[in-house]
Amino acid sequence: MVGKSVSKHEDVFFPQSTPKSALITGAGRGIGREIALSLAIAGVECTLISRTESELKSCSKEATERGSPLKPITFPCDLSDPDALRQACNQLTGDGDSAYSIVVHAAGIAQSAPLKSASTEGFDQMMAVNARAFLILMRELSPLMSKQGFGRMIAIGSVAGLRGYPYVASYCASKHALIGLVRAGAKEFARKGITVNAICPGYVDTPMTQATLSAISEKTGRSIEEARAELESMSPQQRLIQPDEIVSMTRFLLSAGAHGINGQALSVCGGEIA
Repeated sequence: MVGKSVSKHEDVFFPQSTPKSALITGAGRGIGREIALSLAIAGVECTLISRTESELKSCSKEATERGSPLKPITFPCDLSDPDALRQACNQLTGDGDSAYSIVVHAAGIAQSAPLKSASTEGFDQMMAVNARAFLILMRELSPLMSKQGFGRMIAIGSVAGLRGYPYVASYCASKHALIGLVRAGAKEFARKGITVNAICPGYVDTPMTQATLSAISEKTGRSIEEARAELESMSPQQRLIQPDEIVSMTRFLLSAGAHGINGQALSVCGGEIA
């Protein structure tokens, strides 16, 4: 699985002697897709995971067309199924023969409802994908990272993991849980060459946010443009975060300059939670 990088950006990753291979969840769309494309084009051997195979294949094809020297591997998996994810990790590492140097958990789901009507099923689903899946990734992949003496684990969190918001209590709970896992994992792995961090965006201009806009419009009768303006107003910069800003933060956390950043929840929100 692990091959020699042919990246033209060798200064981006640390250390130079470590084979560069990444497992990215949620790679079929949105933030996960953009991160996967960036890393693949930079010469990282990427494994793309999400539930929808067609989206993964589309991402892999685009990476190749845009100059990725290594065709990304696609591996469909339902991240809400803990046994399926555990088996996927074992299969992708050859049952312990090959280690990933980078893990990015970008998969996530969101549902909104007032607390009085929030469903336990929705709560369980968000906890499973947003938080429990990262627990499984850390548990299954960290031993091999420890053996090679290097690893970078990054979870795509949310400002909803750092403060509360109305009508998304279950989502907030799942992202708070994710931040807890990041902080605990960082402490456990710190002496093994592994860092664990979270990137916590505000609303990002992705298909997930477009779905949120549609839901707001449907429930309130406001236009999509009015709903978008409402979300933009939550940021002091009066805008949605762009996916490439999250990609840039991800690449920074993979750089030599970020070696001492561990257990952090780094906000990219235009000052929303300042």
